[in-house]
Amino acid sequence: MITLLRETKFRVATYRIQVKIYEDTQHYYIKAPYNKALIAELKLMQGAKWMGYDLTAPTEFKKTWRVNKSSRNNFTFAFLEELKPYAKYNTDLQVMTKEMFSRPLYDHQIAQVSHGLQRRQCELSCEMGTGKTLASIEIIERSGTEEWWFVGTKSSLTSVRYEFALWKAKVYPEFLTYDELKKRLRDWVPGTPAPMGVIFDESSKVKTPSSQRSQCAFELAESMRREYGDKAYIILMSGSPAPKSPADWYWQVEVACPGFFPEGNIDKFKHRMAVIEQVDGGADRVSFPKLVAWRDGNPNLCNSCGREKSSLRHEDVCDPKYHAFEPMKNEVADLYRRMKGLVLVQFKKDCLDLPDKIYRQVKVKPTFSMLNAAKLVLASSKTAIEALTRMRELSDGFQYKETPTAKEICTLCKGAKVKEDEDGKLKACDFCNGTGDILTYIRETLNVESPKLEALTDELDLLEEEQRVVVYAGFTASIDRTCQHVHKLGWDYIRVDGRGWHSSFAINCGNNDAIGDKLYRAFQDKANNDKKIAFVAHPGSAGMGLTLTASPVIIYYSNDFNAEYRIQSEDRIHRPGMDTNKGATIIDLICLPSDLKVLDNLKKKRDLQSMSLGEVKEAMECL
Repeated sequence: MITLLRETKFRVATYRIQVKIYEDTQHYYIKAPYNKALIAELKLMQGAKWMGYDLTAPTEFKKTWRVNKSSRNNFTFAFLEELKPYAKYNTDLQVMTKEMFSRPLYDHQIAQVSHGLQRRQCELSCEMGTGKTLASIEIIERSGTEEWWFVGTKSSLTSVRYEFALWKAKVYPEFLTYDELKKRLRDWVPGTPAPMGVIFDESSKVKTPSSQRSQCAFELAESMRREYGDKAYIILMSGSPAPKSPADWYWQVEVACPGFFPEGNIDKFKHRMAVIEQVDGGADRVSFPKLVAWRDGNPNLCNSCGREKSSLRHEDVCDPKYHAFEPMKNEVADLYRRMKGLVLVQFKKDCLDLPDKIYRQVKVKPTFSMLNAAKLVLASSKTAIEALTRMRELSDGFQYKETPTAKEICTLCKGAKVKEDEDGKLKACDFCNGTGDILTYIRETLNVESPKLEALTDELDLLEEEQRVVVYAGFTASIDRTCQHVHKLGWDYIRVDGRGWHSSFAINCGNNDAIGDKLYRAFQDKANNDKKIAFVAHPGSAGMGLTLTASPVIIYYSNDFNAEYRIQSEDRIHRPGMDTNKGATIIDLICLPSDLKVLDNLKKKRDLQSMSLGEVKEAMECL
């Protein structure tokens, strides 16, 4: 049943337009006189639909706009009704000084505390190593409530728990990984109160609206807003103040304050921030949207089509497919101005006096047999990604091999050997090729000699007195082989990957948080642990959130394809607590051209899917 909610006026441009807002259980209905600017505002709202084309709509609501009943649309209504919902983000913050803190905080950390305490529902987008964890401890203690959740990645929580103990925090929140958050919300008992405060650490993990963890983060924030309103603390923390895509901001801002961006979904947001065209997918494929260019103020690109000024599309002719050149707007810069007040952006170079990172490549000569094997890999690979992956394996000193082990009944045809097609006719099962069973495989590792191990030996010899080193590798087999090698050289190791935390000197290992905390402390506390320890890890498992300043060096035995993991992992040793006299040295071991190819593409943040097999072959020919 649709009932009248209220009559009000919407301020659009210079007009105040009389409107009536109706509601049912799921939607709002807006009746208003025709106004082009008002229609543009309504189209941006979540779930916007013109009811004039809906044959099932009640007659009296045919000429209305329908939008979802949601907190983001309530925010938009408040803005249009001139209730100033942005006021809490536009007011100046009360000044906090160092004398108000018993802990030694930097000025930029005081700014973080002030922002979190006074904005309450906001984001701290401060670069890795700027001390967000200590700021979060102060925010939690000064909030006046102990009902806090701290949500992060498994590796980041290990470091966070260490920091809470190190700074003798007076309030300990409940620590949850994003997977544990999903389980907690799935098993939620109705009537259970939500926490008064939550911190979403490494909030880039909730940037995708369609992912389960992103939806869970939003639902938790929404339940807190319903229960506590503006008094709830919903704070996101990210180490990427300049994400690769401006669209990465959308859902993070939506979790903090739904409606802060007027666009009702991420697609509408992208169309504002970028030039997007619909591309024909071919005869058997549907068309799809393709990003042409971000609206970043590039004077050589057209704001309408995203192409260069010299393009024929800008010829002044009568053909309607051409148009006049329109200078590119700078929506990206405007985005940062729009977010001011909700998002605090800090870069390490502006906050801390740390020495620059030193980059060094150690190039080793591949053996003759390795070069021959690489040529065979190239000849038998069908795609550039397959070729790169197999050459990276070879460079690290192994090859994965899939070995058949047993037969199982086909899961698709259940052993019947046939299945029905779309027309209901029986045909041979294409999953088992009509045999009724399928082979199961196990992955075996075939080790080969790699000069990288000798280079690693040389680097470890130089670090004997340091007693700590961080080594990252891109494969499970590379991590295993590196651990064996460093142990043979007299180093203990801590291994962190998808299998959990393990070490050569602790009996109990695995995914237990207490074990990870204990091993992490052993690495960081050189004064009470004089072992020589190599921290060997995959950058995806231990490249975010950890502080590894006990080592002045990171050695990349190999890289994976993820640019974010590389950027994040480099900063594990480059942050407050590092020995500024020794600095931070990043070493890449380069053997086959594939290592250099992946590294160059990580620096450019280029999509490796766009690389051709020919480019990989050209790199091999340079040897």
